[in-house]
Formats: sequence, C-alpha cells, structure tokens
Amino acid sequence: QDYQRGDDARFVNWKSTAKLSRLMVKEFLLEEEEEFLHLVFSTFLPATDERTLDRFEKALSTITTLACRFRDQGRSFSFYSGEYETELNGSAQNFKGLLDYLAWVQPARELLLDLRKIREGSILFTAGEHPGLERFPQINYLEI
Repeated sequence: QDYQRGDDARFVNWKSTAKLSRLMVKEFLLEEEEEFLHLVFSTFLPATDERTLDRFEKALSTITTLACRFRDQGRSFSFYSGEYETELNGSAQNFKGLLDYLAWVQPARELLLDLRKIREGSILFTAGEHPGLERFPQINYLEI
C-alpha cells in the first residue's frame, strides 16, 4: 500500500519501497469479526482480612481499567458477577451502570456465580479455586 501522509514510519515496508522506488507501508488485515470478550468477577471472598480486601479492591481496579480500555478501543464485551450482568457495545448508559456497580460492590459471603451463565471464552477473576470453574481461564486475584 502506498505511503500516505500521517502513516507511521515504523510501518514502512522497506523491501517493497526499494523494489518499487516509492514509499510503501505494510498492509494490515483486520479480522472480519473480533472476538467478543466476557469478563466474569466472583465477589466471593473466603476471608475478609485487610489483605484480601485490598486484593478485592485491586481486582476491581483492574476490571475497571480493562473495561475502559475495551470501550476506548470500541470493543464489545460483557460483564457478569452473579449479582450484576451487562453487555457493552457502545452504550454510555450500560458503561456508566458497570462503573457504578464496580464502585459500590462489596464482597459476598458465598459464591454467587451461576455456572450456566458463564460463556465459553470467559475470563474469570476469582478469589481462590472454585469447584466447577476449572474449565475456564481464571485469574486468582488473591495471588496478584
């Protein structure tokens, strides 16, 4: 593809440029359909000491950061915690609802996740290991 003013110089295809005697840039193909992301957050904490509560807050911060990044990239994603569920695809209202939930959620005394609502390809944020969830990729936020 011909170089256009404003193209990033890092993407100049030097081999094609030399062969054609004009600046060329690498062409990137976008996938037709981006993978839909599913974030699952278990609010269950086996203990509520200062350390686990701190890890709970850090996990919430991480999820908030991911949600903001996905939104800024225009990516659709879903969020599920057992007590709150939403799909985000550009709706400012849904995004604000998620941020409000993440700001006010408190640890639960039991596992609230319904295994039937966890989709394939989900990324789970959990506090420890939970029976039935081992088939999904998990981030144990107590160990982060």
